[in-house]
Amino acid sequence: MIAGFIIAGLIAFHGGPPRVADPGAEWCEPSVVYNQNPSADATDALERIHPLLSRIRWTQAVHNEQWELALRGLRDEVAQAFTVASVGATEQQRFFTELDATITALAALPSRNEAAWTNYLTTTVQPIRFHPIHLVGAYQLFRSSPIDLSALSARRPREVQALCWSAFSVNQVLARLALGLQAATLARLGRLNASWANYRAYGYTRQALEQIVFRGRATVHDTLPGRVQWLLGHLSVGEEVQWRDSTTTATSTVIELLGGLRYRSDYTQYSGASAIIALPTGGRPGFGGMVHFARSVRAGAIVRRADRKWRPGVIMSADVYGFLDRSKHVVDKGIAITNGRVLLGDPAEK
Repeated sequence: MIAGFIIAGLIAFHGGPPRVADPGAEWCEPSVVYNQNPSADATDALERIHPLLSRIRWTQAVHNEQWELALRGLRDEVAQAFTVASVGATEQQRFFTELDATITALAALPSRNEAAWTNYLTTTVQPIRFHPIHLVGAYQLFRSSPIDLSALSARRPREVQALCWSAFSVNQVLARLALGLQAATLARLGRLNASWANYRAYGYTRQALEQIVFRGRATVHDTLPGRVQWLLGHLSVGEEVQWRDSTTTATSTVIELLGGLRYRSDYTQYSGASAIIALPTGGRPGFGGMVHFARSVRAGAIVRRADRKWRPGVIMSADVYGFLDRSKHVVDKGIAITNGRVLLGDPAEK
């Protein structure tokens, strides 16, 4: 009996047994969906309709207030996702009936400064119509003639995945339409995009090996470039000063074996250090370290075995590769991810 009281007390103290998620929550609950981490490089049509990925592609249209363009583009992507997930004909027809009605209504949307705008938006466009509805123990889509998502989830989970993710993708566009592009939102977007532009213009090139090894650090939730940049096998060209019987200079290939940089708040400057190997033309390798004092200001000290002695030297290098095209592509994707989160983010996203 005493043991029973102890167990009961522990359960009460910890708030009881964990609550079992309602059927379909994995795909239909905003706090779950908007905190997942899908790959921004996904190619599968079903994965691409995840709202965290679709917003990357349509954020520019939303920024330009091209609402019909965004929804028509999403319609094509939804159709592809439904095909991959084998969504039933009845559910497809119900979804596209609502989506087509929304697109048609947008074509006649009054100007935002007209008195009729609010009433037309609420009663005709109905921007909340695509938000999955969480009832007691179940999820459904649409209030009239609803699709019972929880009932489908047990037998046809991929269909529920496609339906809910597609609904969220459409809903986030309509939510921004209802909110408008407020000055504060646009100002924040401007500040973030300025940081990305600085990173692209002044950042240290991320080379192929670094992108392969460290590419997993960026996610669809990021709004700024990483503050820390790791270096691995980073190639550059340097001018080396050597001391033997006299002072000589030589051009060397510099490999930063391992190192790191830290960017300042506006991404116009960085500093850091790395371990290096210097490979002069026709000479033995030198070993040492390099310090990045500031953007484009870096120098290192090395030692090299020559004439049975370790001889010191100083080397300065330049990031001759500039910002490689692949690095620029990564930056462009980062900007799109940032715009997507700022313009089309959900309150449930942490």
